[in-house]
Formats: sequence, C-alpha cells, structure tokens
Amino acid sequence: MNTHDEPTTTPTGTAVTDTAAGTATEPTYLTGPAPFPIVLGLLGLLTAIGVVVADLADLTVPWTDLGPWTVVLAGVVILVVGAVGLRSSRAQD
Repeated sequence: MNTHDEPTTTPTGTAVTDTAAGTATEPTYLTGPAPFPIVLGLLGLLTAIGVVVADLADLTVPWTDLGPWTVVLAGVVILVVGAVGLRSSRAQD
C-alpha cells in the first residue's frame, strides 16, 4: 500500500493517486420529481377516469374476454417501468 500522495500505476497502466487522506466525495443527485410516482399517479388517475366514464355511460365490460389481457398489459407496464428505472439512475455521473 502506498502511503504517499504520489501517483502509482495499476496493471492496466493508468495512474492512481492514494485517497487515504479522507477526501471522499459525496454523490450528487438529480433534482426534480421522481418519475415513478408520477407515472403511478397518472395510471391511477386514468383508472379513476375510466371507472367514472364506465359508470356514467352504463358500460358493461366483458371481463371473461378482457381479464387475461388486462393482466398481461399490467405486467408489460411494470416491465417497462422497471426497465426505465434501471436505465436511468438518479445519481449524476
């Protein structure tokens, strides 16, 4: 271990300085609202609007036909939201 602040070389040939002096940097975070609660709120709002419209217009939904596709669609939405969450980090690089 190098106890000096002199650069040393790693096996790949890049220079590294010793950071044992305690100068750790804190991660910086993006500002603004988090996208997941916004998307979740919009989905809830769309569901509420759909329920009100179906109640006022006296619509009947054939759940025996649409039920499985609704579950598949909900799974796809969860996968897309998860993929977007993995792709975009809140920490700035």
